[in-house]
This record gives sequence, structure tokens and C-alpha cells, in this order.
Amino acid sequence: MSRILVTGSTDGVGRATAAALLDEDHDVVVHARSLQRLAAIEDLTARGARAVVGDLADPAEVEGIAEQAHGIGPVDAVIHNAGVIDGPDMLQVNVLAPYVLTAHVPASRLIYLSSSMHRGGRADLSRIDGSGAAATYSDSKLFVRRGSRSSCARSSPSAPARCCRAVPARPPADRASQRGGTAVLVHGRGRVPGSQR
Repeated sequence: MSRILVTGSTDGVGRATAAALLDEDHDVVVHARSLQRLAAIEDLTARGARAVVGDLADPAEVEGIAEQAHGIGPVDAVIHNAGVIDGPDMLQVNVLAPYVLTAHVPASRLIYLSSSMHRGGRADLSRIDGSGAAATYSDSKLFVRRGSRSSCARSSPSAPARCCRAVPARPPADRASQRGGTAVLVHGRGRVPGSQR
């Protein structure tokens, strides 16, 4: 089966995705922000998931996550799930970390989780200051969406529409919030776990 790295695996959609992939006998690599957060997914590591640890808000730790993933072996897919809704680290976590991981962890399939809030974002780079305080969550999701399409176009310039597609995401049934998201599939085709396709 495929080796799949899932960022932000300690709760929510990331945890549910990692558990579902383990159920399907995939080789899952879970990600936790810290060793303390890793304790939240002991049940997944007990089932065979391997773990990488690092804070996506810290560029040096993002590089460390990539190094840990390389130590585990080749990765077939990366699901960029981790994200924050606000704060000074929002752009680093939501936009830059996925970009760096994409550059340093080669995978034939990349999945970026986003939200329909990208529709309210503005691709105005002049609004971004060094702290990220001027950008909104919607902006960050628009940057992710555009960046994933750009990655896809570079890898498949003749057919980016076939390479990138939006798939409605279904939140876990036990979540109080029923807000849906969007997964953008890049660099490959195939079934996205939990999708109707």
C-alpha cells in the first residue's frame, strides 16, 4: 500500500484521515506539532503509524519534519491538512510550511485541504507584512489554492485541469462544526479517501 504523510494528525480531519488510511492498510506517517501532542495519537502509532514531530510555525522545524520523513523512506502522498485560523503564524503554517514540505518531500500525489473561505480572500501581496497580521484566513486559503494549482501547472503544463481538482470534504460525524472544506488533488489521479469519486 501507499505511504502517506498527514500533517496535523492529532485531531479533527487529520486524525480521522490517518485512522481511515490505517483501516485501509496504508503505511501512514502522522504529524504532531510537539512530543506532548504526539501523545494524542498513541492509538494510531500503536496500530503501526509512524510519526514525525515539528511545529509548522517554525521554518527550521518544517525542515526537520522533511528530514524525519526522508528517514522513514519514500512518501507516495502528502495530505497537507494542518492549519490555523488566525494569529501571527497563520501564513507560515497555512501557506509557507506546505510549500516547503512540497519542495522537500517528493510525492506523486499532494492533497491540500482548504476551505471555501478562499472565495473571500484577496491575492494582494502588499497586505502581507512581516508578521502576517495584515492577511486574513481567507487570504491564506486563496494562496494555498493558487499555489497548489501553480505546482500542478509546473508538473503538468499541458493539462493542469486534469491534474488539479476540487473534492468536497466531509468533516467527521462527531465534530460539532459541520463546515466543509475543499481538497485539491495535485500531481496525480486517484481516489481521495472519503470522497465520492
